[in-house]
Amino acid sequence: MKSRFQDLLELQICNWILDPFSFESVEDLEPHLQMEFIDLKHDCEAQLVFKQVGYELAWIKLKDTYPQLWQQVKLLLLSFPSTYLVEKGFSVVVQLLTKQRNRLDICNKGDLRLALTNINV
Repeated sequence: MKSRFQDLLELQICNWILDPFSFESVEDLEPHLQMEFIDLKHDCEAQLVFKQVGYELAWIKLKDTYPQLWQQVKLLLLSFPSTYLVEKGFSVVVQLLTKQRNRLDICNKGDLRLALTNINV
């Protein structure tokens, strides 16, 4: 298991992504991010959004207001759901193409798409 998720275990998550309002070392950020980060840090409305919905949804809501910071954050936030969907997709294809269902055409039936949606029946 360690070898499969080695890249995720070694992933360094910056403190300013999780809680930008308590991060003090602005000079440690890349120069092109510093001014935008200072604006975010002193934005009372953004602070309220972070407290209400958490950092994941807050960054998504503020992506247009702070686009340079969003470019850094989205790499972290988007990697986990997309990896999960790929793994789930492979599992569903294997399940759909078993010997019992070998005549199933997943391209035309839409079964794969249905299995990967969040619709609850």
